[in-house]
Amino acid sequence: MKIFEIRDNLNIYGYLFSNNNYSDYYIEINNDNLNQDVFFKMFLDNNINVINNYWVKRWIEERVIPSNRQNINDILLNNNMISYNELELFIKAYGRSSMDNEYIKRIDENELINNVSERRKKRILDFIIDENRLICFFMNGKTKVFTIKNEDLKYINTKPFLSIFGNEIIFNSKIRYNYDYLYDNGIDMVFNYSALKDYLENNLISQKEICEELNISRQGVNKKLNKGDLISYNNNYIKNEIALFRGNH
Repeated sequence: MKIFEIRDNLNIYGYLFSNNNYSDYYIEINNDNLNQDVFFKMFLDNNINVINNYWVKRWIEERVIPSNRQNINDILLNNNMISYNELELFIKAYGRSSMDNEYIKRIDENELINNVSERRKKRILDFIIDENRLICFFMNGKTKVFTIKNEDLKYINTKPFLSIFGNEIIFNSKIRYNYDYLYDNGIDMVFNYSALKDYLENNLISQKEICEELNISRQGVNKKLNKGDLISYNNNYIKNEIALFRGNH
């Protein structure tokens, strides 16, 4: 992971986080700064501290040479780039633009200011979706339950996934929940991620183990699956569910 401070000579506006190949990135806004950049202030006014890849990409594209520039191949060659990448160009130009005095500076994580550092402890470690609920496990050990808004449910047509930085759960281009929003609006749950991992480690068994447990063949397992008597979780099975079928095969 790479971290860049977004600043001018007087203010730190936020931090740009990127993976190593510049394909995914986001910004954490410094909400302690009272003299905010207009773009960042637009999000802060809506109580949003984290700007996702989509909006950051649009912001960066306004500050770098566009991909349809007539001499773009020469520009890429001069920058030792094989293909166009807006973030890589942005970094090579130190984030500078003729529109303002802002620039970026590479830093280490221990150089983050406190309000951003504390927010990052609320990053999502993992989650479970249960009908219209998200059960979120955060890096600071908290577990919270968030009920998906009714108006959002009609747009959800895919399984959600966690962004590579753990900063948001993404359903599609319309429905994306930031970790700070989920943390602030979720209901505390007395259940932690380590307990879930312990449960999975101690209660999931393989297909080979289920054959031994029930003394049946793989074909026998497949018959039970086809009848709906067993449920497979990526070719693993829950011990307590298997116990129900002992002596009934």
